[in-house]
Amino acid sequence: QVKALFVKTAEVFGRVDILLNNAGQATSGTILTLDLAHYRRVLELNVFGVLYAMKVAVPYMKERGGVIINVSSMVAFLNIPFISHYASTKYAMSNISHTARIEFKPYDIRVVTLYPGMTATDLYTNVLSNEGAPKMPAMKSDSAEFVARKILKAVRKEPRDMYMSFSYRFQVIFARLFPGFLDNVIGKGAMKQAGSETR
Repeated sequence: QVKALFVKTAEVFGRVDILLNNAGQATSGTILTLDLAHYRRVLELNVFGVLYAMKVAVPYMKERGGVIINVSSMVAFLNIPFISHYASTKYAMSNISHTARIEFKPYDIRVVTLYPGMTATDLYTNVLSNEGAPKMPAMKSDSAEFVARKILKAVRKEPRDMYMSFSYRFQVIFARLFPGFLDNVIGKGAMKQAGSETR
């Protein structure tokens, strides 16, 4: 399907300028309760899907250059209970994306890694989780339109990383400087929420 999409795009427009890797699936549950089949399914989409799309896209972009936007997540930087499996796929995607930025530079293909927080889409309601496992923690959501504007800005500006706001960027810096403190804060909040849901 991915190959067919690129073939059709090249036929209609004569070129491929932009690839947006935005498809994703989330899982929820503790490390001990997670269904490994769910994890493999999420890995296939969140990580292998990105790799496959880039491998197909690059030959079309080599002649004129292009921009690849890989949508990661803020959870790649934060150790949030019950979603480590999902977060690990976003962490892997970020590393692949940053390496691709270096490897694709000779072809004038720029790679941007986008870090949204929770977005108001169906991701939250379509989480793969086990019966009785803690749900994915609720977070404040940005609108899909807001994130779309950030994606458009990323296409135009082509930064290495794109965050939704300075506050998001600050959280990443804080997480790197004070990981133990943030682990305690996030852990207490997530475990408290999980406890209230199981009562």
